[in-house]
Amino acid sequence: MHTTLHVNTRRGVTRLLCVTIPTALLLLLTLAFLVSSDTLAESRKAGELVEFISYENTEFFQFSPNPTELNQAKTKTFLLPVPYTGTVTEAQLLLATNNVDRDYFPILVNGESIGMVQMGGPRECDPTVITEYPITPALLHSGTNSLTLTQEPSSDSWNVCYMAIRVRGEDLTGSDFVDIQFPGENDQPVDALLLNPRDQIEPRPLLVLFHGWKGLLVDPYLTDYTSAAVSRRWFVGSPQQRGNNALGPGGQPLASLRSQHDAIKFIEYMQAHYPIDPDRIYVGGFSMGGMTAGVVAEKHPDIFAAVVTHKAIGNLTDWFNEQGEYRQTQIISETGGAPWEVPFEYKRRSPVEMASNVKNLPIAVVHGISDTVVHPQQAQDFYDAIVAADPRHAELQWYAGDHPDATLPYGGEWAAQFMEGYTRLDNPAGLRLRTDESKAFYWLDITKRSQNRFTEVDVDVDAPGERFWGETNDSRTIDLTFDLGRMGLIPNVTYVYSRTNSQETTVEGVAPSNGVLRLSMAAGQTQFEVYRGDLPVVRTLKNGEQGYNGTTDTWIDAWHVDDSYGDQPALILRPDNVGKAFIRFDLQDLPDDIVITAATLKLYDNGSGPDMTVNLHRMLRPWDEATATYNQAASGQPWSVPGGAAGADWESAPLATFYLDNEIGYKSINLLSAVGDWVEHPENNHGVALIVASAGWNGAHSLQSSEHWDLNVRPKLKLIFEPIPPTPTPTPTPTLTPTSTPTPTVTPTSTPTATPTPALGDLAGIVYEDINGDYQYQPGEPPLAGATVQLWRHSTLLAEQTTGSDGVYAFESLLEGSYTVQESAPPGYYPAKPTDTAILSVSGGEVNGVDFGHQPRPDMLYLPMTLK
Repeated sequence: MHTTLHVNTRRGVTRLLCVTIPTALLLLLTLAFLVSSDTLAESRKAGELVEFISYENTEFFQFSPNPTELNQAKTKTFLLPVPYTGTVTEAQLLLATNNVDRDYFPILVNGESIGMVQMGGPRECDPTVITEYPITPALLHSGTNSLTLTQEPSSDSWNVCYMAIRVRGEDLTGSDFVDIQFPGENDQPVDALLLNPRDQIEPRPLLVLFHGWKGLLVDPYLTDYTSAAVSRRWFVGSPQQRGNNALGPGGQPLASLRSQHDAIKFIEYMQAHYPIDPDRIYVGGFSMGGMTAGVVAEKHPDIFAAVVTHKAIGNLTDWFNEQGEYRQTQIISETGGAPWEVPFEYKRRSPVEMASNVKNLPIAVVHGISDTVVHPQQAQDFYDAIVAADPRHAELQWYAGDHPDATLPYGGEWAAQFMEGYTRLDNPAGLRLRTDESKAFYWLDITKRSQNRFTEVDVDVDAPGERFWGETNDSRTIDLTFDLGRMGLIPNVTYVYSRTNSQETTVEGVAPSNGVLRLSMAAGQTQFEVYRGDLPVVRTLKNGEQGYNGTTDTWIDAWHVDDSYGDQPALILRPDNVGKAFIRFDLQDLPDDIVITAATLKLYDNGSGPDMTVNLHRMLRPWDEATATYNQAASGQPWSVPGGAAGADWESAPLATFYLDNEIGYKSINLLSAVGDWVEHPENNHGVALIVASAGWNGAHSLQSSEHWDLNVRPKLKLIFEPIPPTPTPTPTPTLTPTSTPTPTVTPTSTPTATPTPALGDLAGIVYEDINGDYQYQPGEPPLAGATVQLWRHSTLLAEQTTGSDGVYAFESLLEGSYTVQESAPPGYYPAKPTDTAILSVSGGEVNGVDFGHQPRPDMLYLPMTLK
């Protein structure tokens, strides 16, 4: 007989399950569905069967003798991934069909017949009305199983709108397919299909897979990736890829920026809602999805632990040129033009263009040796570009087959084995980057201004040597932010910054802020080096600049005693103690062990109001920007008297005096003595009060505050400081030992004297011909004679040498400190690059130095000149 039962499936739809069962079992089944959840839990403990369901295919499909549509065929094989491991004791095929007028339509599972499609069904195919067909467990395996349906040998048509396989067993473990939506770019909802392990006790790896051209979210699971992930208890996610102009889901987004951003949003969503191990996030994809995986990995190598691309498009321009008119038209609809019309749009989507970015990310490139859709040369070119950056690990694996063929033996199981051997690298010592967007990579944040071109940044770090160096290239200025702690460098000391471009070489002292160092690189090609040193540093503190937000300011008004003005864009001053202002700069982030040599407060005058003489007084107590009023310094903390008083709330004697007139612009006030004390004693830093001493008439005069919308007029504090050199450690002179002499007089013991022991070091290097133009000396590059090398300190020339045939210079037995080494090119050579001047530190017992590389000048040619 047929009996209808109500069951819930993965997609959360209550379905009518039609099963053929003996009447005697009906009562038992009914009672089973009425059992309480507590009883079910107890029965599971006693050995109840555990159930897993395959991916549920709910697409409508018609089996027709005359197919004309994409969802029609005479015979079709569907793939159903079943996510389990263990021994199956019973299994069923679940089908929702209709218009079945005959009982001889065979059903094949993995090529074996399990019976005929049940006759009948509702008038319209209803995915909630499901018929169950028993499957011999031995026919099934973990992962992808095939289901073949047909209308042959009849001339009838019939329909299917739900397909799934259910397995049960006592020892089964596995995962569940889950449909989700996550907030993508601009918080727009984006679909994704998860493979969710049931045991989520501890953080697990996440594998992100991308489908191919016009693919479905389930496509990556129709491979052995499913069984590989299930056996390892990995989370797997297949997010939808949205293009700039893609024709809906399953279109051709071609690694668009939107799909890249969505991918990272998906990972962030997974980390927020599931126990994901942040050090084991992997990425892969097939064909166009491999292209997306490659670009996403290149743009975010610090997120992933490893990447595998299968038959990926590596160069979109080349692939466009290899396609027919139909596919070219679709590519143009997504990219906005042909390669010769929007060349950068093709470059920014091509993994080959940013291959150097995966220098620190293990990658495997898998491709078919006979691929006629994405030619093998695409894989070879991509791999060659990766290898050129001297990567941590890269593989190129060829499988025997064409584009539609499975990638075995380099499929999902092989890829999982490759990936699981790696964890995320957090602080690599070298980066080779190209980026089309402003973004962070590991410990480096790149802010670019150019459009429609790549920004190139190469950086190498020598943490033990307390230095890093590199090269940048862009058509406009680049801002770089270095996280010194993650680089293994000291985050709170001063550094020397040397940079060379086509116009000049500059050297200056720099200091980090909040543990990061911000440097700007001029347009064009720039070589730079940063190393620990003691040059004076110029630092300007202003809210919104260089990551600084430590300025607080407000004013109080005797006419509105309970109003606070900490969020206002201006500071209002009035005579007769009516309007006073307060300002403070947080100095906690300055480097340790420095001496302030200059401190200038700059306040922007609007030029409106009476002329004024304004005194600055050091504050003696804390105050709060948000709650200070005429009656209180902070919430619940009144001034000594309303409006505050000299000697109690601020010092009586003015620290400095400045004048306001009708001239618009910054007014400068010297605060050296106060700032020096605040650096040495941070607890004394309560800022200053601005109090009007006299005014031309009884009116208000305004200064711009730190809340002003225009960054260019906010208050700022310009500092110049130098590192305090280390004090030599005194060591006692050895005591003279008394010795017996023929006379009875004992030799007196000398008194120990604290004398500093000088620590000496050397500076040395080589002058050479830079044959390969990489600005680094390699054995085999010829040394150069005739170069002049000078040693300077504090504008004093200490020594000068001319290199001999070995090209070597050496200045020995130097006291600790900072020195300048300047080199003049030998005859017949251009000046040294990246610089002919270097500021170097000498440490006791160590040898430091710089090598100077030169390119030969060409022979002079004299050509006749024609004047017109």
